[in-house]
Amino acid sequence: MKHLILAAAMAALPALTSAEGITNMDFGQFSDRESCMALAEQVMDRYIRTHGGFEFSSTEWVVYGWDFTPGDQDVTIMCPWVSDTVVNAFLVVHGETTDDERIFTAEQLERFWNGQK
Repeated sequence: MKHLILAAAMAALPALTSAEGITNMDFGQFSDRESCMALAEQVMDRYIRTHGGFEFSSTEWVVYGWDFTPGDQDVTIMCPWVSDTVVNAFLVVHGETTDDERIFTAEQLERFWNGQK
């Protein structure tokens, strides 16, 4: 009986877990956090207006975005100090979407970050 229960639990395991993927990029360096955060907020807002998404919000050094399309992806742009004089911007796109959807979102955000239309 124990083996039957264990087999049933093992069979159900794939249904209980979900594959969540991550795409990340380095967006470069700044000499101050304020410039990095302002650009991160602009980029998130532009993406939502252009491609769709629920909302974004900011903390001291991170901008979070939720439910970006295509798919249902969450986005994080971080602006941490990496030395006494340098802030580095990092992007993370994660969710239960396809690799192509995550890469599309990351590449569009990178385009907006670099000032492209």
